[in-house]
Amino acid sequence: MESTDKLVSRGDAVIQMSQPMTPAHLYDRLPLRTTDSIRVLELDPLPQKCRNEVSPAMKPPLTGQLRVVSLDLRPSFTALSYVWGDFAHPRDVAICNAGFPLEITPNCHDALLALRRKGPVTIWIDAICINQADNGEKRTQIPLMNDIYSPATTTHIWLCECDDKTNQGLDWIEKETRGCVID
Repeated sequence: MESTDKLVSRGDAVIQMSQPMTPAHLYDRLPLRTTDSIRVLELDPLPQKCRNEVSPAMKPPLTGQLRVVSLDLRPSFTALSYVWGDFAHPRDVAICNAGFPLEITPNCHDALLALRRKGPVTIWIDAICINQADNGEKRTQIPLMNDIYSPATTTHIWLCECDDKTNQGLDWIEKETRGCVID
């Protein structure tokens, strides 16, 4: 088992960490012990000082805390439905629990960048909340989709970054659905 020494900043404190920093180790620390357990991501908001930056390359990385919740306890969370797409090279990542990099597709990355502009959000997103390297976990979590999306306070649907044509299409959908919120 490999481990890395890493300095992690938490507010004003810097902590020396000597631990594995792989996705497998993160998921091992957050086991889904019951059939109604899921993970949710507490996505950190975009820092106020970065809100006027134009270039995504200038934005701080996506960060947040992954934690386990029980659906039986009716936790408050939102959900994200999106088109996966292919992975980029180099791969986009979300940094979870102070140092664990989880690879995500560019479309997932773009969706999370947009959502974090709204402030802190607790969200369920399959690419992060389900251990994609564990087929057994996927077999138990995928059948829960209805139990996950139904109680979500909001389900965000992300197709892609908008351009003039997608904005026209969204305007038409909003008109036809008599004002359902499209953001």
